[in-house]
Amino acid sequence: MIAWFACAWLGATAVMTNARAAAAELEYFATHSGVVAAITQPKLLSGVVAACGKAKWIAVTETDNGDAAAPYDLSSLVVSFSQLLAHDQLASMRAPEPLLPLGIQYTSGTTSRPKGVVMTHANALWGGKVGAAHTGVNRNDVFLIHLPLYHVIALSYGLLTTLWAGGTVVLQPRFSASRFWQRRFRTNAHGQLWSRFACARSPSSLYPLSIATSRGVTRSGAKPWSAATGSTSLAGGHDGSDHPWHRRRSGSAGHPLAIGRPAVEYDIAIRRDDGTAVSCGETGHLFIRESGEFHFRGIPRKSHRHGG
Repeated sequence: MIAWFACAWLGATAVMTNARAAAAELEYFATHSGVVAAITQPKLLSGVVAACGKAKWIAVTETDNGDAAAPYDLSSLVVSFSQLLAHDQLASMRAPEPLLPLGIQYTSGTTSRPKGVVMTHANALWGGKVGAAHTGVNRNDVFLIHLPLYHVIALSYGLLTTLWAGGTVVLQPRFSASRFWQRRFRTNAHGQLWSRFACARSPSSLYPLSIATSRGVTRSGAKPWSAATGSTSLAGGHDGSDHPWHRRRSGSAGHPLAIGRPAVEYDIAIRRDDGTAVSCGETGHLFIRESGEFHFRGIPRKSHRHGG
């Protein structure tokens, strides 16, 4: 996150990638976005060097997510992260430009190669503002982030939301259900974590959770879950949310695809193939019309050069 905010300060564009990406995927991300530098950890260094052939330098952290670092060799290309922090040429902050690219989030690529979704500074600020409003996160909350930050759920719905509200962020390399229930954390999650929450749950530790998820969720426990939905291309916020203080409509509670009410920043409709509105109980396509600074600005052209 130090590097991500440093890019924002400089006016550079950060490209965050999946640490489990295959070599071909990593090379695609680097080539497609045109990275000029990279920051990684020791055990991933060889793959990053191979993928980022045109990088001017690669910085390496001192540990592997807190574990002892795998051995690696420093070279003219590879420097330690502490050297990067100690660099004596302190860069000045670039003049604020709300629509300047801030980051590129790569989609899952379920139907084709991943798309590079360009998030602007305005997207990030708007996402933090509406995220706090939708989930009720406030300055007294401690928000646990355990999902990977290359994804918009952890970045926008977790980190930026909590910082906007003035709360405290706890970054965790991996999820631990037992440690989660030891503190009054708020967090975000996705479907496969629900069973792990339930199995490690302590009855004396139940409290409302703020959840940002890519699917609808069911209610569980003595108190309600707050659900919200969004996507990578909706870089700044949730299109639907289910606040703990809202009464749910009859028939929606407990439904596995219930995603709450449309967010106030959106108009949402369900339509047939021909664009006409569906009848009650009929299946259709979800149409979303947004306001504010929710949507990404486009796909980066190969001629653009971005920091990694």
